[in-house]
Amino acid sequence: MESIALRMSDIFGIEYRVEKTVLAGMRRESLRADIIEKVTTFYEGKETTYGKMFKFVERMIMLQTIDGKWKDHLYAMDQLREGIGLRAYGGKDPLLEYKKEGFEMFTDMIDRIKDDTLRMIYRVQLRKGEDIEQQELAEAAKAGKAVASKASYSHREVNQFGAAEEAARQRQMQRQAQQGEMDPMGARLGDRPVMNQAPRTTPIKRDAPKVGRNDPCTCGSGKKYKKCCGQNEE
Repeated sequence: MESIALRMSDIFGIEYRVEKTVLAGMRRESLRADIIEKVTTFYEGKETTYGKMFKFVERMIMLQTIDGKWKDHLYAMDQLREGIGLRAYGGKDPLLEYKKEGFEMFTDMIDRIKDDTLRMIYRVQLRKGEDIEQQELAEAAKAGKAVASKASYSHREVNQFGAAEEAARQRQMQRQAQQGEMDPMGARLGDRPVMNQAPRTTPIKRDAPKVGRNDPCTCGSGKKYKKCCGQNEE
């Protein structure tokens, strides 16, 4: 009875207990029927709870399990093929041994597919649409509180930093006022540095009137200004 209870717990996740007095009076067929009834009832309960989605998940579990176990079986067969020739040293036919062990490995794969598929199907827990929506709302509310808290903390940091910066600026202005370096324009511009102004240039004034290029040259040569002293101005 203990082995049956362990098997039920391992494969189906169901606790199965039968009183010794009851078990003593049960026939093998009755015990088998009782186990099948409990397993079937548990399975039908999942069908009722999850509906069509449970059938879809059931197929997905079965396909994934078959795919994984089949890949493992092919890898094991490759390993068997590589070492089967050594059986000839023991006086055995490698081909017959390969067929025999290959069939045993295939049978073992089928058993593991059944066990793992049942184990996952009976333990799977699906979430309904309402449960998912409620959880998403709860997570969104939690995230919103975290963002609001972070924003409030950042606002306090900005205020503290701005107050410290303003106090430092006021102290700098007081020091400049005491040293006679306070500039009224700089104070209005937030204590920004004032560029040094370049000295103003005085325009050059001519003492004599400007000579046209076709006028007589002022040197008295009688030539035009552009042919005489004004040649270098071209």
